[in-house]
Amino acid sequence: MVLLGLAQWLPVPASVSCPPRIVIVVAVPAVFSRRLVSFRAGTWLGSVVVGAGVFILGIAPDLLWPSYRGHWLFDNPLVGPARSAVLESARHDAVLSACRALNSVVLVPVVEELFWRGWLMRWLVRPDFDRVRPGTYTHISFWLTALLFAAEHGPYWSGRGA
Repeated sequence: MVLLGLAQWLPVPASVSCPPRIVIVVAVPAVFSRRLVSFRAGTWLGSVVVGAGVFILGIAPDLLWPSYRGHWLFDNPLVGPARSAVLESARHDAVLSACRALNSVVLVPVVEELFWRGWLMRWLVRPDFDRVRPGTYTHISFWLTALLFAAEHGPYWSGRGA
């Protein structure tokens, strides 16, 4: 978060600032969350099957309904248009593409989990969220977090257009 805040005063190209962000986002949880989080996969087969399912669901809409991102549900004044934030001139930069891919795989999932399930879902259970055990939820906190998460992503729910 500090690096994102500094980005407005230190105009560093994304291809330069990306690697340190990825290292920080991987290192901080690995070092400081050992007491709370196990980094061991409980069931490898289940994880692979779920990952493959999510991958297929992320691609299927584009194959079955190529123009769905232009539908009024995804392209309206509330959520904005489905447009890429990357400048046309930077779309073929290999370093930037690699960093964006790593951000999508490493940085974004960690930050989203910390915010949506690590904080918001627990805060909705009890504003003093530190007293709520990680993984605890109510029906209201679960569905409200899921709806807000979906609404926040708008036309980019699959992560492919951003």
